[in-house]
Amino acid sequence: MKIINRIITEISNAKKLAVAARKGIKSETDSVEFSKNMTKREKLKTLLKPFILGLDKQTVKSLHKIKDKMEFVKASSKVILEKKGIPEGLRPAIGLDVNESLPPAALACYSKDFNMVIVSPKVLKKPKSAIFSASAHELKHFAQNIDIIRTEGLGEKAVKSYAKVQAEAYGKIFDNTYQNMSMAEIQKLYKQGVFSEQGLQVIAGYKKAQSEGEAASGKYLKMLYEGDFANFHAQWKNIRQKAADSLGIIKKDSPQAALSERHLNEFNNTSQDEQHYWNSSAEKTAYAQGLVAQLEYLWRRFF
Repeated sequence: MKIINRIITEISNAKKLAVAARKGIKSETDSVEFSKNMTKREKLKTLLKPFILGLDKQTVKSLHKIKDKMEFVKASSKVILEKKGIPEGLRPAIGLDVNESLPPAALACYSKDFNMVIVSPKVLKKPKSAIFSASAHELKHFAQNIDIIRTEGLGEKAVKSYAKVQAEAYGKIFDNTYQNMSMAEIQKLYKQGVFSEQGLQVIAGYKKAQSEGEAASGKYLKMLYEGDFANFHAQWKNIRQKAADSLGIIKKDSPQAALSERHLNEFNNTSQDEQHYWNSSAEKTAYAQGLVAQLEYLWRRFF
């Protein structure tokens, strides 16, 4: 009876995503064509095919035995990415949001600019099927981003913009961290092993420029930005090449290229119009992936 009640509760929670999921499935499968003789069941199987992971009972049993919830997130993500055929060199980093920087309603978030899944501590309090669902949801956004960067023409622009965001973020963190810190304090951090000798030299150069005035410190920060941008751009170009080599290039003017451009625009509009993003094609499709993954996990867990 306890198991039955658990199933009912979990499926009831999953139903809340169902309306959004149906729209997401439609968005993902707009170009699907059905033969005249197809039954409703066959049509449904065709629509669901891009979202089915193909979990087996033993895999779910092994996952469910993992006690540490963060380890469960990482193990689940590995399974999902393997099922989706994503090679190891392309897979995103996965980290815990220790600073609680995510929006209050968010259980997790995929950052396209940093190619990282950030998990809220709140999600770790959820049942494992819900955690599996959240992982599948965010990894769908990762897959959407991989499609963006391997799209002809669009991909080159995207990786350049991602590198710019990263370099600007690192520059702000650097400036905010050290602008009001004395060299004595910086030396103390160096002795504690907070950064390397090379890092000390970079910070000392910044403090020297700062003492020479705003123009000098601005010029120094610009130099750091240009170096960071070059490094991040090279990293992203490498990821793009790996994506193209393993998954192929998406030709411009193709339906998939149009969908990738639509998703990139939706990602970029998140901060300007959050409500619009929740109703976007990218988010609806991720909802669909999360729902299907959750139901698939539950099915293999209990049946």
